[in-house]
This record gives sequence, structure tokens and C-alpha cells, in this order.
Amino acid sequence: MNVPFLCWFLSDQLTIPFIYFHANSPADYSLDSGQDVIFTNVRVNEGQGYDTKTGIFTVSVPGLYVFTVQYYVGSSTSAGLAIAHRGIQIQANFMQLASGNYVTSSTQVFVRAAMSDQIWVEII
Repeated sequence: MNVPFLCWFLSDQLTIPFIYFHANSPADYSLDSGQDVIFTNVRVNEGQGYDTKTGIFTVSVPGLYVFTVQYYVGSSTSAGLAIAHRGIQIQANFMQLASGNYVTSSTQVFVRAAMSDQIWVEII
């Protein structure tokens, strides 16, 4: 009988912080393969995990995170982005310009991240 009470008591005392950010406007639109994308316009940075100088998100609370990137191919003929975690591209997306039209694409990934892990977007 004490176990349900103890579990309820502990869960009632836990506080789960909200960690999220929304950034756009790359500092450079003509990056080469392997370069990191640095977004300069940060609309929200709850938890202060996103660094506008490096473009890297550093985990301050371990857990399951979701990252989404949306981009378009304008005057270029192709473009590719990857979401990287611990130096490994874990989700990549490549788009090719079709018939002179602008093409929009997005990619999303769920990441189980540990304290101090780093996640960023890079050009492929």
C-alpha cells in the first residue's frame, strides 16, 4: 500500500523543465559540404541550449528531443541538410530544383540525448 502513495508523492514533487528553441535566418546562404548552419534569428531559446555563435544546441536536461528543419531550394540547383548528433549525421535530406520552381523540404528526427550532447544542422 505504501508503494502507490510513494510513487504519487515523488511524481508530485518532480518538475520537468521545458527546453525548446526556434531559430531561423542562416548567417550564410552559400555554405559548402560539411559546414555547420548557424541560425542568427532566435525567436525563443527556453533553457538557453541554442548557441547563435556556433549553431549548436547543447543538451542541459537528458531526455527525448525532436528536431525539425525546413528549407527551400531557390536559385540553387540542389541543396542538402543533415541533423547531426555527436558528430554523426542522423537524419539527412537532399532536394533538387525541379523545372525552375522553388522547392521546399523538411526533415525531422527524434533523439535520445544525454547531458552535454550536441545537436546541429550541417550541409551535405
